[in-house]
Amino acid sequence: MEHAHVRGALWFWSSLLRTMAALLLRSFAVEPRKFARIGFLGALRVLAFGNLAQIAAVLGFSVMIGFAYGLFGAPDRRSGRLASPA
Repeated sequence: MEHAHVRGALWFWSSLLRTMAALLLRSFAVEPRKFARIGFLGALRVLAFGNLAQIAAVLGFSVMIGFAYGLFGAPDRRSGRLASPA
């Protein structure tokens, strides 16, 4: 690593990725059940919480439309313009 400035950024990052891959493979070889458990729990987390952002966006949009109808009234079906306030 002392010669990283001589060899360049590509060498530095490739050696960093090689080291990370070697450590990951070694850890997997020592404890494969732990990695399977982490993967399974991650998949469950994605299934459980993956759609929360989409549900929140739909609910937020529905609430905004509800407030808009409450403030401005429903649009006129013929012209598409907002009904005049009473």
